[in-house]
Amino acid sequence: MMIRTAGIIGAGKLGAAVGRLAAAAGLTTLVTAHPSSLLPVIVGSVLPEAELVSWDRLTEPEERADVVVLAVPATAVADLDLSHVRGTIIDATNP
Repeated sequence: MMIRTAGIIGAGKLGAAVGRLAAAAGLTTLVTAHPSSLLPVIVGSVLPEAELVSWDRLTEPEERADVVVLAVPATAVADLDLSHVRGTIIDATNP
């Protein structure tokens, strides 16, 4: 499988680090996180090469990420519907 798009769920330290690595590797990088008025500013300053997207867009058939990294607290994973995620899911949650 050719990896072209990386999706990152979470825009904290881990999500930002993974996003920078994905972008440096030439992957299209999509980021989604818990809605916040500061989220566009955070992603724009920490991951300027990434695209901030909604959860729905991250899982749309034509835009789904080939690899999705969960970079959220472990307690938040139960609230995510991962049934529409295509490809590989990497669980990098923090307990």
